[in-house]
Amino acid sequence: MRRALILGERHGATVVVLHVIADDRGSRRAQEHSRRACRLLEDWYGPSEKRRALRLHIRVAVGGVARTIADVATLHRADLLVFGGSRRSSMRPALLGSLVETVIGATGLPALVVKRPPLHPYRRILLGAASKESTLRAITAAAELELFDDVDLRIVRAFTTPGPTRVAVADLDATEAADYRARAAVDAHAGVTAFLAGSEAGGLHRAIHVVEGSPDTVVCRAAEAFDTELVVIGASRAALVTRALFGSVAGEIIDRASCDVLAVPPPRLGRGEDVVRAAEAPYPTRCSRAA
Repeated sequence: MRRALILGERHGATVVVLHVIADDRGSRRAQEHSRRACRLLEDWYGPSEKRRALRLHIRVAVGGVARTIADVATLHRADLLVFGGSRRSSMRPALLGSLVETVIGATGLPALVVKRPPLHPYRRILLGAASKESTLRAITAAAELELFDDVDLRIVRAFTTPGPTRVAVADLDATEAADYRARAAVDAHAGVTAFLAGSEAGGLHRAIHVVEGSPDTVVCRAAEAFDTELVVIGASRAALVTRALFGSVAGEIIDRASCDVLAVPPPRLGRGEDVVRAAEAPYPTRCSRAA
């Protein structure tokens, strides 16, 4: 919440606090829980006058979690989703990453997953470079949030050798195999440098690191090594063909990274009514007068 309020104040934006009680049937018990949650949130965030000064609105809803978040984000014309997450959370493994990827895939909105207390603006950011399209979109989203101001920016590009080439490399001696991998790393570095040149990160002080391995493992290890405070990642349009492909990288990084993660999806595919829908609508309970 503190990180969301900091961003809201910086951009003059309204912050909507949404708590969803997972119950697609809207049972009486869930409705009672929603009223209790409403009172608790109002106690936490102060009287309505204080919330109006902060441009802070509270909503509690009963329904499917991903669907309700997407619906409320659409209703409020949100620009950014902010999720709370922690490695010490009792949530099942991969649950947070799966939830985030579902919602951002449905809404086309970037999502910031906050895992650390916001003691100051981000100072050390790691950008996970993938395809040109997804990386440039991630850069644009971070720049619009003014996250690149006065930061130590590291750009990490993971690369792997194609399957048939691995067989060929296995037949090489150690020196030849090392030379082959070195050339592949140089090519990957040159590719990243080329498409960054005309981007909003082109003029920033940055360091590019090219590492062989799977993208999720490379990014998470680099984030630990550089003591990163925020990882910025994008997903390609092809990755949203199935949730499994999208989650194989973005969801894994969201779940495994110990720092905050900004995940930026492609623009939403299809019409709003075609995504994250179920037979029953959520049961919103508005805790403030503001729409």
